[in-house]
Amino acid sequence: MSKRSAAAALLLLTLTAGLALLHSAARPEVPEGAVLVQTSAGDSCLMLDELPTAPVTGEIINGRGECKPIDGEGIALKDVLLAAGAADPGQVTAVAEDEYRAVIQGDELDGGQVYLMIEGSESRLVVFGDPNSKRSVSRLVRLVVE
Repeated sequence: MSKRSAAAALLLLTLTAGLALLHSAARPEVPEGAVLVQTSAGDSCLMLDELPTAPVTGEIINGRGECKPIDGEGIALKDVLLAAGAADPGQVTAVAEDEYRAVIQGDELDGGQVYLMIEGSESRLVVFGDPNSKRSVSRLVRLVVE
């Protein structure tokens, strides 16, 4: 490897590391077992173990058309938003720890199809009735309300 190639590789590596640090510094810190609800009025950090859960059962369908049963404790997304003071949103973007995102329209919240499933100290967004479970968001940390 020539000196020029080595210098270019080092420069790219340094630039990549710098951008990664900037990206991670821009993410809000969310405690384990919590979800951050961000609204135009401000942010609310809700501890999920302090919210009432109920048994939730149903099926989601993956991209291959296979049904996957869901059975556990959960909280209707509408109830989570109400606990954070975010009533009647136009849409909600669910954001995972790795920044995977899914959008839920406000009118979907009234149908009893959208839940936060509680799995230990983590939560997962589940949307029943979707023909493809791309809106199943594991390790959910933020809800951005618009």
